[in-house]
Amino acid sequence: MTIPRERVIAELSFGFWRSLLARQYKTKLWPGLAGAFPHAPNRALETVEDPVKQLHEFRNRIAHHEGTWHLLLEAHRDDMQTCSAS
Repeated sequence: MTIPRERVIAELSFGFWRSLLARQYKTKLWPGLAGAFPHAPNRALETVEDPVKQLHEFRNRIAHHEGTWHLLLEAHRDDMQTCSAS
């Protein structure tokens, strides 16, 4: 049975993508991944890694039913826009 590439990508967890953007991969993986983030102002790994890390932590707070009313939601929106593909 052949599994479509789109399905494989969709099944990967947010934690996988967050780990993929770790600075340890800056020289090996980042040059090939940089083009996937057209809205990152300078296409630097740090520009994408930090917002993804913050979004991952925010997502985990929500998943564990922690309060988020005191957080700056605009900052998370900006993080999402930095990381979006379109």
